[in-house]
Formats: sequence, structure tokens, C-alpha cells
Amino acid sequence: MAWLGWWAGLIVGALTPLLFKHIVGIACSPDFVVKWYSFLLPMKKFIMGAVWSVLTYISFSVFILRMSDGASDPTAKALLLISQALFGILLASLMLVGEKILIQVIASYFHQRSYEDRIAEQKNAIQFITTLYRYTHDIGRADTLDRAFGSPPKGPEKPAKLLKSALKGVKNVARNTTSVFGTVASEIAGEQILQPNSPSSMVLSALSSANKSRQLARRIYYSFVPVNYRQVMVLGDILPCFEGDEDTAQDGFAVFDKDRNGDCSLEEIELTCLELHRERLALVASMRDLDSAVGKLDSILMFIWYTVSLLVIVALLDISFQTLLASAGTLVLGLSWLIGGTAQEILASIIFLFVKHPYDVSDRVDVDDVSYVVKEMHLLYTVFRQTNGKITQIPHSVLNAKKVVNIRRSGPISETFSWDVSFGTSFEKIEQLRGKMLEFLKSERRDYSTSFDVNIQDFEGQAKLTLTADIKYKSNWQNGALKSQRRNKWVCALKQIMAELEIYGPADAGNPAPKTDPTLIQLVDSPPLMIQQRGESPHDHHHHHQHHQHHKQHTQQQHQQHQQQPADQAPGVQPVELENRENVMRDDDDDDEEHGLPLSYIPLSPL
Repeated sequence: MAWLGWWAGLIVGALTPLLFKHIVGIACSPDFVVKWYSFLLPMKKFIMGAVWSVLTYISFSVFILRMSDGASDPTAKALLLISQALFGILLASLMLVGEKILIQVIASYFHQRSYEDRIAEQKNAIQFITTLYRYTHDIGRADTLDRAFGSPPKGPEKPAKLLKSALKGVKNVARNTTSVFGTVASEIAGEQILQPNSPSSMVLSALSSANKSRQLARRIYYSFVPVNYRQVMVLGDILPCFEGDEDTAQDGFAVFDKDRNGDCSLEEIELTCLELHRERLALVASMRDLDSAVGKLDSILMFIWYTVSLLVIVALLDISFQTLLASAGTLVLGLSWLIGGTAQEILASIIFLFVKHPYDVSDRVDVDDVSYVVKEMHLLYTVFRQTNGKITQIPHSVLNAKKVVNIRRSGPISETFSWDVSFGTSFEKIEQLRGKMLEFLKSERRDYSTSFDVNIQDFEGQAKLTLTADIKYKSNWQNGALKSQRRNKWVCALKQIMAELEIYGPADAGNPAPKTDPTLIQLVDSPPLMIQQRGESPHDHHHHHQHHQHHKQHTQQQHQQHQQQPADQAPGVQPVELENRENVMRDDDDDDEEHGLPLSYIPLSPL
């Protein structure tokens, strides 16, 4: 009976997903059928075990127990214990199926909340690019995806290799717990991945590499844009690819035309293809970490299942169950101080990761005003990479109580920029600044919203005006390099316009020809120092003093007539004007010895 029950369970487990798909699918929507069919596929083995345990218990109870009426007491007691053991195995198998369904529900909810919209957007974009690729041709350029400059990319190898390496370990967990990962992988990779020469495989192969993504963008651009007289792609260029269906073409064209201005430049097409490349890598990495988290959660639930199943079977066998339960309860209570904190951390981590789920792999987030990029997600912690390259590991129990700002999930973001100008800046110049900045934003509407408002924030001490304005980007800051480039462009445009309008900073800073205030310079006359030769008589000295007075009066008269003529000097007398008289007015002998003055000169009083 056990052997027949095994084969019966195997058949039922194999047929259950097919029967559900073909019978229930007649009355239900396709989405509902696909969802539950993906649930039932990995449950074959567990359904088989549950069916085998049910059939074994029923057959034993019907055929063995009823036929053993009148048997001896030891035999009847042994058969009763076997029946109770089989019933315990039945309950354990049903609990195992319930545990696997719970894992399925958690993974499915996690998938729908985190990845369904992103995968749908990715599939639509890839389908649109694949349609365009069918109508492209070799350009004859080395910087495009051109077969003339190398062998054609092998369709299934690179995507399959990428998914195989990224989803390593998903196969075992998905086989036992959930099929969500396999479904997501097929949705990302595409159904035509096994056709090497198909356009889908060529596009997917190109999107697996950043360089090939740029080449794919250039191939599309040069195939549709008449670069001789136009440098942008318009809707009319790709309309023939959709057989005149303008609505479908417009929806697809929006993949490239992010700013909705009606045309796409080569830079926009390259950015779109690179974003698709990065998004594919992020989705694969997120699924890899989701596999790890779900696998660890499944291990925890399996430990609980083993414990509960053992207690149930022991209780049914009635082997001193009350004593065993009391002993187990005492042991658990005794160890509660040891495992209580761990259990609380595990519960908080499960709620944070699977219920709140504030971020995915490769998302840019801000935690405590510090910018991070999510590198890895695990069940109990997350590994972040800071913008300066440092790796940080933060437990989920800590993150559960913090504010997490997700930049990737945010829409268009703006930032406030403030600067100082001269206090004398007029209202008219500020309005002229606003008008010219609006003209700049309209010309760069691919990167910015066409709105600009200047606010006078403060005028501190009437020394300067503090102005503020918002830089309104058309995208978020997930791409940090692109954000920095756009910010620098905005600031440089503001600087240029301020220079054109002659709006300068405080104290005329930035003015190439600033006005300087006059400086008052006052000249102070000092009396000359008289030096007399040695050996000169006091009479000569007195005559020299009178000659000095006469020379001073004569110099003042010459200054009034705006003429300078050398004054006559008495023989042996030289007027000298020194800045530092202390070096001269010292003792005669010391000065002669230390400074090496000629012995024919001696210093006299300056007066």
C-alpha cells in the first residue's frame, strides 16, 4: 500500500498544475491562472508527499485496523501506535505544504511590490527597441553594433551566462519553495533567448554590456536619423516600423523621449540604453539577494516545522507527553535570555525586509543624511557602499527605526541654490536675471523644468543680498554623475548671465573693472642729519650751522616756485637724511670699530 500510495502521489503531484491550468483557466483570468500555476509548479514534490501520507493513513486505517479485530492486546496496541504515527506524519506533511505556500506568498508579494512594475517597464522598452532593431542596417562605422567590424554577438551565451551567474542558488530554493525567481528570470531574459539570430537575442546580448549598449544606440540613431540635415530623431522616422500605428509608435517613442519635447538626440538614446543595461543588472542582483533572504527565512521556518512536527508525533504516540512538554518548556524558558534578543532581531528583520522593503539592490538611499548605494541585501543586514567608496554594514533591526530616503524610487527632484550679490542690486536686474534664466531652461528642457523663481532670502547688515532659487531637475539623482553634470551646467549658466547683466557680489566681487577709492598720502619732512669731518674747528661748525639755516630758507623758496636746485654747501659739510638715526648716534669709538666708519667722519647731533 505504501508503494502504491507513493506512485499515486507522484501522479497527482505531476498532474495538479496541468489540471489547474486547463480546467480552472477556462473560467478565470489569464493573470490569475499564470500566478497560481507558477505557485503549483515547484510544489509537486510536497503535494506528492502529502498525497502519499493521506493515502497511506487511510489505507492503513481501513484495511489493517478493521481486519485486526480480535487480535491480541500487544498486537492491537502496536497497530494503534503505527496508526497514530502515520497520522502524525500526515499532519507534518500538511504543515510542510503550508510552510511552502507561506514562502510562496511572501515571495510573490515581495515580487509584485518590488519588481513587477520595473520588469513590465523593462519588457516594454526592450520590445520597442527590438522592433526598431528589425529595421536597422549595418552603418559601416566601428562605433556601432555592426557585423562588418567583428563577429555577430552570440545571442544566448551572454544573457544566459549573466543570469546563470547572477541567479546562482536560485534553482534549488525555487525548486523547493517558490517559482517566482524563475518566472522573473524568464521575463527579464525574454522568450526568444534560445534563438541566436533573432532580433530579441541580439538586443538582449547588446544590453548585457555597457559598451554594446552604446553601440546599439548609435546603430538605431544612424539608421533612422538623416544626419545630413537633422541631428535628432522624430516620431515620423520610426512610424513605418509600426505599420502606421501612431499610438503604439508614440508609446514606444516615449522610451527615448523622456522630456516629451517631440525629438530625441543621440545622447538621449544612449542614456536610455545605458539605463536599461543598469536596470537589468540591478534586477538580477536584487533577485540574487532575494533568493538568499528567502532561503534563510525558509531555513528558519523549516527549523520550526521540525520542532513542531516532532512534538506532534510524540504527543500522538502518548509517550509521557506531558512530562516531555514540561521539560521542553522549562528548557526554552531557561534559554530565553540567550535567544530572546536574537529572536526579536530576526522578527524585526523579516518585517523590515519583506513588509516594509524600503530599497532594492543598486538603489541610492540617504540614511541619517548620509548617501549610500545598496550593494547587498541579506536577511538580517544590508551592505551599503558610500559615495567615497567605503563599505558599511547596517543591521535591519537598526534600520527599522531610522528614516530611509530612497532616491531611485523618487520622481523629479529639486535642490535649493543660494548665493550673495551686492546690496545695491536693483529689482529690475533681478527680474532680468529671471527672464534670461527662463530662456536658458527652455533651451535645456531635456534636463530641467522650465520654471525659475528668485527669492531674496535676507540682507544681513545691509552689506549684501542673499538670493535663493530651486534647481528643478527632470529626473532623480540615482545617476550621481549625471546629476553633477546638470548642476554644474545650471550654475555656470547663472554665472554667465549675472556677468552679462553686471550683477556682482558683495564689495563688487567679480567685477572685472572694480572702482577703487582714492588713497590719501601725506608727506612728512624730517630734518637732515649733519655730519662733520674730523679736525673741523668750532668756528667752522658755527659757520656750518648758519649756512644750514640759510640753506633751509632757500629750499622753502625753491619749493614755492616749483623748482629744485642743489644748495651750496660749505666746504667739509654734507647734509644727510637718514631713516634710522639710532644706528649713527652712538659712541664715536664704538661706532667706528663696529660699523667700520672712516675715521675722518664723526656723528654730530641731528639738531
